[in-house]
Amino acid sequence: MIQETELNLFVPSPELLVRLASGERPLGIRAGPPRIRLLRETYFDVIRTTSSTSESGRMLRYTMETHDLSWPALINLFETTRRISSPTEVSSVLRASIPHLIYETPVLDAYFSCVNTISSSTEQGRVLRQLAGVSELSKPAISGILHSTQRISSSTEKGSVLRAIAPKVKDGDKAMKDLYMETVKTISSDSEFRRSIDAIM
Repeated sequence: MIQETELNLFVPSPELLVRLASGERPLGIRAGPPRIRLLRETYFDVIRTTSSTSESGRMLRYTMETHDLSWPALINLFETTRRISSPTEVSSVLRASIPHLIYETPVLDAYFSCVNTISSSTEQGRVLRQLAGVSELSKPAISGILHSTQRISSSTEKGSVLRAIAPKVKDGDKAMKDLYMETVKTISSDSEFRRSIDAIM
């Protein structure tokens, strides 16, 4: 008769995972190359189980600050971020990720998908304005900003983002300018509408 054995799995805390990834190795084992390959799914699954939104945000920001993340890892990070219920924390993580952003289509799709989950117009605007301030911004990134701006409910925030991205659209192609104008047309405030039009003239 086969005896049944109970399987007990140990799930490490986020703090322990960080210590294991960045601390000294036992028995003289050396760390790997600078681009540390995280056990992505396990790592981010642990963060997703954290009940505190502030703690989840802190862990995600710490991860970006201490690791050179590949684009699959960034996608995992944004997918984890969008599960955070606090708009402030989601905004904070997305703004912190801008210096680490990789301008590949899958990464940008995950980034803007996360932006679009933010329920606060103010926090959506903060994220998009900061991204619009990046000096060398790719066309897909500009397009993503404009599409996400269309989803903002506040005319004031919408106009503010449009004026922030306008200098880059001015030098762009016709398709980008057309998208800008489509976004302007979603503004319900006459004053914000005119200010956004003037910004691109």
